[in-house]
Amino acid sequence: MASLSWSLKTIFFHVFLTSLISIDAKTTLSPRQFLKNGQTLISTNNRFELGFFNVSSKTESNRDLTYLGIWYRGITPLTVVWVANRDKPLRGNGAKLFMNPGGNLLLRDDEGNMIPLTRLNQAVDEPLMVLLDSGNLVIKDGENGNVWESFNFPSDTLLPGMKLGWELKTGLNRVLTSWRTFEDPIYGDFVFGFESPTSPQLLLDKNGLTQSRWGPWNGKRFSGINMKDNNPVFKTVYHFGETEVYFSFEMLDDSVLLRLVVSSMGAVQFLKWKSSSNVWVPMVTLNKDVCDRYGSCGPYGICYADEPGCRCLNGFIENSPYDWRRLDCLDGCRRANALNCSDRDGFVKHGRVKLPDNFTVWKRMSAEKCGDSCLEECSCMAYTNIDIYGNGISECVVWLDQLIDLRDSGHDGDELYIRMARVDIDEVQERQSIPVKNEEQYIHLFDMNTISAATDNFSLANKIGEGGFGPVYQGGLQNGQEIAVKRLSESSKQGLQEFKNEMSLIAQLQHRNLVKLFGCCIEGEDRMLIYEGYMSPEYVTNGNYSMKSDVFSFGVLALEIISGQRNWGFQHPDHDFNLLGHAWKLWTEGRDLEIIDPVLDESFVETQVSRCIQVGLLCVQHVSEGRPTMSQVVSMLENEDVRLSEPQEPGFFSQLSAAEFDPFLGWDQETVNGLTVTDLTGRS
Repeated sequence: MASLSWSLKTIFFHVFLTSLISIDAKTTLSPRQFLKNGQTLISTNNRFELGFFNVSSKTESNRDLTYLGIWYRGITPLTVVWVANRDKPLRGNGAKLFMNPGGNLLLRDDEGNMIPLTRLNQAVDEPLMVLLDSGNLVIKDGENGNVWESFNFPSDTLLPGMKLGWELKTGLNRVLTSWRTFEDPIYGDFVFGFESPTSPQLLLDKNGLTQSRWGPWNGKRFSGINMKDNNPVFKTVYHFGETEVYFSFEMLDDSVLLRLVVSSMGAVQFLKWKSSSNVWVPMVTLNKDVCDRYGSCGPYGICYADEPGCRCLNGFIENSPYDWRRLDCLDGCRRANALNCSDRDGFVKHGRVKLPDNFTVWKRMSAEKCGDSCLEECSCMAYTNIDIYGNGISECVVWLDQLIDLRDSGHDGDELYIRMARVDIDEVQERQSIPVKNEEQYIHLFDMNTISAATDNFSLANKIGEGGFGPVYQGGLQNGQEIAVKRLSESSKQGLQEFKNEMSLIAQLQHRNLVKLFGCCIEGEDRMLIYEGYMSPEYVTNGNYSMKSDVFSFGVLALEIISGQRNWGFQHPDHDFNLLGHAWKLWTEGRDLEIIDPVLDESFVETQVSRCIQVGLLCVQHVSEGRPTMSQVVSMLENEDVRLSEPQEPGFFSQLSAAEFDPFLGWDQETVNGLTVTDLTGRS
């Protein structure tokens, strides 16, 4: 009887297959229809298309493998957003898609192989497959709604309205998985999604190991993700409910084609279609720099992308200084002073950071109560208060272990309160009060390792001057930015408060197009100000700062533009002068035009360029009184009838020779503090 029953089923199924009707260019598929290779279903808005596409296999004698997929209609090259049979490709070109009477989808190839695509858990009376305008392929059951949808089984692409995350009742976890290669849709190495239903942060994993992390959710965005709140094209959505936890995005401008993709190389990007050039361009890249590499600076290390590299949090020191000097920071940092788990511990506020991994959500409480509760728990290393569930209510979030995967995140960062020993708190808070803001810039706090590396450990070869306050060094950051470091000597008697006052004054004086104060460095008794390789000589030697200091900076810029060379870093085979010294040497020898950038070729008038060189040299004269004002500079450049005086020796044009240095007495310098601070107001 069993054999007879099986035969009847086989005969019935064969009859069903032979009764199918081919369709072409429709939106739906019913149980009495099939879709063959070369035919497509098209959404009613003509945006998406369902059909078969072929991929040449490099592992099966170059045979074509066939996949069922959804792609954007009318876009070349083919942009596939969903693949039905990633792990079970079909052989040959005779592939067919059909729906059985129970509503399940099946694929069949030339060799008779049958691949089930769906296994519905319920009886379906009136099944119908529909390709929606959203790109979602659904199976409907009459008036009972959807019983299956492709959006629940993403490939490498998240479309607007798709959900990335957990369906709590069924345990379904929607994740994005990269293609194996750019042309091969088989499952690749990278998986992007939520760590768990209770952990509101996104992870990018490779073969089970975390590569990048964004989160937790802070009420507006995932902590550390570089996306604007007022994005005019799309908005992100995070939902934490009793039945679902998911991330999604919604379009604010339907004319834009946008998709979130995990590439075969592990890039996570929002890609926007640019029809004018037929190309997908990145609109937002989530893992765009070295600081998005998970745990790159180790425990208690923080990563800075604008000046690439790792630093220890204030109050912490490198576990392995030897490795850190070789840019291997995975061992991270340790506390300079141990905690004692008493009321003598306290917290130091850190702003603008991506919140670390391995957090725990405590019961809802105020920020003050959250901090008090953290102090009562010896293992509690940090806390913050954020809207982690996106319901408009802040929760107490704590870290009960080492802090890992921290980065400086600017406007995309959050506040974090880190537990510190009392002996560290006063010093750390004083350091953090140093950076100040004004309308133009943020003054950054550098560490000693960064500045020491930039100046070749404050080598004599990098020393460009010295006054009563101490020496000034030229140097370069890892990102290529050239700097001047003003290192205050102990004999200057300039305390922390005076140092802060001077830095605040300089921040107000700066012109946004000229001299720039990047920041400062405080390490023990060391006090340093970090500027652009354009400081005027009078400021280097005695701290005087005036309008003529900006004129000096203008002169440096003018000579750099004419020559196509940078001042600090300029090298010449015949001498050790910088660009200013080289320009001065050529001028005194009557060969000033030799400084002109060769790319200018013959596209200039010699007399005009020579006049510009002369004006530049007048601006960089060592003695500030001899420099013209900016209004005079404009007149000199606009009116060739204005007679120019002969420029005198520029500032910082030569290196000090070894003969000028006494190994016992040091460099010849003034022994009193030559700093002069004038009561000035800020200039635009």
